Amino acid sequence: MISGYLARKLALLHHPSLFLSLSAFANISELKRVHAHIIISGLANDDLTTARLLAFAAISGDFHYAQTLFDQVEHPTLFMYNSMIRGFSQSFDTLESIHLYIRMLLDRISPDNYTFPFLFQSCSNKAFFFEGQQLHDHAIKFGIDYDVFVLNNLIIRMYSNCRELDYARRLFEERNSIVNVISWTTMVTGYSNCGDIDVALQFFDRMPCRNVVSWTAMIVGYVQMEKYDEARQLFDEMSERNVDS
Repeated sequence: MISGYLARKLALLHHPSLFLSLSAFANISELKRVHAHIIISGLANDDLTTARLLAFAAISGDFHYAQTLFDQVEHPTLFMYNSMIRGFSQSFDTLESIHLYIRMLLDRISPDNYTFPFLFQSCSNKAFFFEGQQLHDHAIKFGIDYDVFVLNNLIIRMYSNCRELDYARRLFEERNSIVNVISWTTMVTGYSNCGDIDVALQFFDRMPCRNVVSWTAMIVGYVQMEKYDEARQLFDEMSERNVDS
């Protein structure tokens, strides 16, 4: 007999919306209590239940528990691999993210447009720039490099954060037909962070549309260069501001 509490948790855990599903637990301790009830009730072999529990554990930062759940699955799904890669990318355990990606390929599971952004996040420093370039080649191989979500994370997480702005700019220009306001803002931020405020301004002036983040990125660039008059002028021109600006 399943208790009312467990039934409610399972119903929410199995919700079609992943966002709502991951709100099933207040914290990792509650997840572990519910998981214990699931095991006692003989429901632990359900792949959907395991996948959602694993995703919550990985996102919550309990990688040991997530790894334990993952290792109990004979044939992990793409969703499970993505959940694990996402978790380790947020912990900046780059090597573990890449090892999981290689294992996924060996299991003959093809990555999707959710896989690569997490991997690019893991490679967002110079030490793993070579690995990041190889992953970029893989994105091209799998035909995912024209996905704007992948593109933005490739520019944001890798080339800009690694200060490899020539690569970022070339990629931006090659994919100009799909770039969006996030892409433009990333280029502004990348060049302003490197102290090349003139090029940052060129991108800012060319933007087909701007939001408050775009304006703020340019203001930050001016402030970093101690060009306070220019920063104040932009601030005064903003039609909308937030606490960051």
